[in-house]
Amino acid sequence: MPTGRIPLLAAGLLLPLSACAPAGGGEEAASDPFPLPATEISPDGTVSCRDSGDCGEPGALYWSTPLDGAYHAFRYDTDPPLFLHEDDWLGAVFPYFFAPSSGGALHLFEQDRVTSVDAETGERRWTDVLDPGSTKRVEEVVAAGDTLVVRAQDDRDEAGEYLYLVQPGDDGLDWLRVDVPGPAGLSTVGGTDAYVLVELRPEDEYALVDATDGDTVWQRAIPGGFPVLTDEAVYSADRAESDSSGDGVPRLYRTALDDGGVEEVPLPGAAVDAGALNAVAGGTLVFGETPCKKGRQHTEDGCRTGPLVGVDPADGEVLWEHDDAVLVAADADEGLVHVFGGERVDRIETLDAQTGEAVEQGSTPIDAFDARRTEFDPGGDELAVMTPTFGLHGPGVPDGTTTEAAVGARHLTSLTTPEGTAVAVFHGCAPDSVGRPAPDAPAGGRPCASPRLFAVGYGV
Repeated sequence: MPTGRIPLLAAGLLLPLSACAPAGGGEEAASDPFPLPATEISPDGTVSCRDSGDCGEPGALYWSTPLDGAYHAFRYDTDPPLFLHEDDWLGAVFPYFFAPSSGGALHLFEQDRVTSVDAETGERRWTDVLDPGSTKRVEEVVAAGDTLVVRAQDDRDEAGEYLYLVQPGDDGLDWLRVDVPGPAGLSTVGGTDAYVLVELRPEDEYALVDATDGDTVWQRAIPGGFPVLTDEAVYSADRAESDSSGDGVPRLYRTALDDGGVEEVPLPGAAVDAGALNAVAGGTLVFGETPCKKGRQHTEDGCRTGPLVGVDPADGEVLWEHDDAVLVAADADEGLVHVFGGERVDRIETLDAQTGEAVEQGSTPIDAFDARRTEFDPGGDELAVMTPTFGLHGPGVPDGTTTEAAVGARHLTSLTTPEGTAVAVFHGCAPDSVGRPAPDAPAGGRPCASPRLFAVGYGV
């Protein structure tokens, strides 16, 4: 089976982390499996596949770069291992991690601490703090064109929520804190280059926010469910069992961006039967089951196939229908819909959004790829739990491709590099830098002297 194990530096050996022998001497050291031998992510500097010539190898290291600060890796109950910065250890809520990309760079959010690296080479660009004068935990990051919309919760006031418009620059963050009307309970629905749609949950209303200056354009209830923000309007729809009109006729709703005015169009049964409104591409509304995310296409993973239906927003007419398809991604600018056809998860089909006909495929959307931890025994020994193996999945990725990434590794995101390579991004601890837990340490778990942010190639 193809594997992408990161080779050991010592003697050029190629061993899985779980097979590494314990280091150190004495009875106490012999009973402790850590630290492990060094791997390619161990050097105290940026490492690139260009140094080894393995850039196209499935599962091979693409790049690795050090992270600043003190980190700790630990196992929690029966969950997979965790990898945290020392400053995040005592938080009341386990922090979320976000790694959006824009402008050829990857931006790692660890709470309000942001590290930006070159997405192609891994070279560090900068580290900055978002709004350092406030105490908060970041709970959501959504891309709106080149702007990142960040929602944060006040650590000292559960009723306090912040919304930021963030522009990653050449040497740090430019940010604007937005005052959104209404009480706490924000959720960012989506964004475009011009606008951000924010849900005000307790009031069951939405606010359209200008992505440039943060001003609220309008605030109102939007009929139907699951609104989709586009460059032309906000679209939403009633399903057959929950139409708000009360006459048993499901409707499509178009909410204007300038004034919040609503137009409605009856929907045919084919669109309603397909499921929720999930995407808009090339002026066509795409109805279907919730998109299968990043490689999870099989019914065993809870994702059902088709039908998938394209609808004209002007009159609700069904333009095309596919009985057995799964939506992977929609390209609004190119007017394309990418699908898996039935159980064919090894290949992407690309459809013209207006006609539903298959067209020549360009690049495979990154949503078709995923890195998932392989099955493990949560009650197993510490070494097995703390050194996770991840399977790499997606069109063109050989079956059985895995990477044994690092101690406490966590998959953060997948992205397409500026040169067109699909990679999975992780953070974790270089195996040779894992120490012993100490009762007087500022954080629990095992200290990590060499925290790393790194990318592994899918080989396509």
